[in-house]
Amino acid sequence: MRAMLSFVFLSYTLSAFAAPTEGGSSTIELPHVTLNMRAPDFWIRRHPSADKVVMTPARINTFNQRLRQKKLTDDLAALPAFVPGAYVKAEIAALEILLKQQSLFRQDGARSDAGFYERLDKAMAVEGIGMNVPVRYALTVGFTRQRLVPTDEPLYTAPGDVHFDQVQNSGLDLGAPVVVLHETADGQWFFVKDGISSGWVRKVDIAFMDAVAWRAIFLPERFIVVTSARANIFKDAPMTAALSSVRMGARFRLQRVGEECVEVVYPVRGEDGRARLGRAFIPRGDVSQGYLRYTARTVIEQAFKLLDAPYGWGDTGGAQDCSRFIHMVFATVGLDLPRNSSEQGSTGVGVADFDAHYNAPEKFVVIAGQGIGGLTLLRLKGHVMLYLGQVKGRLYAIHAAWSYREKSAKADVVRILGRVVVSDLSLGKGTAKGSLLERVVAVRFLGGKEKD
Repeated sequence: MRAMLSFVFLSYTLSAFAAPTEGGSSTIELPHVTLNMRAPDFWIRRHPSADKVVMTPARINTFNQRLRQKKLTDDLAALPAFVPGAYVKAEIAALEILLKQQSLFRQDGARSDAGFYERLDKAMAVEGIGMNVPVRYALTVGFTRQRLVPTDEPLYTAPGDVHFDQVQNSGLDLGAPVVVLHETADGQWFFVKDGISSGWVRKVDIAFMDAVAWRAIFLPERFIVVTSARANIFKDAPMTAALSSVRMGARFRLQRVGEECVEVVYPVRGEDGRARLGRAFIPRGDVSQGYLRYTARTVIEQAFKLLDAPYGWGDTGGAQDCSRFIHMVFATVGLDLPRNSSEQGSTGVGVADFDAHYNAPEKFVVIAGQGIGGLTLLRLKGHVMLYLGQVKGRLYAIHAAWSYREKSAKADVVRILGRVVVSDLSLGKGTAKGSLLERVVAVRFLGGKEKD
């Protein structure tokens, strides 16, 4: 997940997260983007086969299995009752190394020195991990922050730069199934895996279940998937008592379908740390019974439901960064993509001869066209976008972006976006970092048959 853009602390409403800017604002309008380009129908009408099924459910299942075989995601349900302790130690160490290899600062402006990590190492108590570790099953009981190391303390890339907490790894919505592989010496943090990421979560944020009950939640016979940008969840069928909210792609076991809402189950943490399943209700218009059909129309429509949604590094504030945006959109059709941008750029089918032609827009259009708008990921170093198509020779994508640069006489000017945007790929042209197009390193079509 670490190869992404940076985040801002925010609430989910765009007006509430007005970020500090450098020569720009969070509502800046992008060049070459007209009002009609901000509507999904504009791109769907231009698509040659918007309603063609890209992959059947069986093909999607095979696609997901291949991701697990390539170790890009994990099959939690297939884990044995015990996993090697060496594996758990390596996972924990790898996340800490992501921080140690950077020059980071604490809230008081001091560097995160050796003493800081020594205290973390003592807390993580990896020396107590045995040869074989029992797999414990749990569900999140609310939106949950997942951290690289077990601390709420942030680490910044520069002193006082509160927008870039490098400890934040990912976020888990209410009811997310996880497996627990270790805990801190004081028992207040658990090391968990959710299938697409690993990290530390607070003890109070999860509730344990036995394996059979957990599997009934993880692999239900009937389920709903959230298809709105964010769905409110209620404690009662009249939907007057608010419980929580969840993001696009969240999945719940379906109990009953009513006229106005669907009834699902959600976990409540008991005093003993065990999960009790309660009833919850979600508006029918915010969900789909089962996954949506995988077509370009579906993907484009889902992506545009998140247009202007705030950007949040590592899901901060319940928002999404570039790769979570991609994951959320494709989760609605059943594709279980990896969590970080670099690994997402390794999924699907690679486009032939990309390296030789990506700097030539006319050739790039042909190459990207193999994937067709709405079905092709464009990966940059530290970023990922969903390709939309071309208009009058310009190439466009939709993506969750923190900022971009504009060339000026003295030095590049940084324009803060902090939201999901439609932009053309010439954005940033002439700057020190180059345009989006010049920075693309991989083009991946999420359809067709992968080569071994």
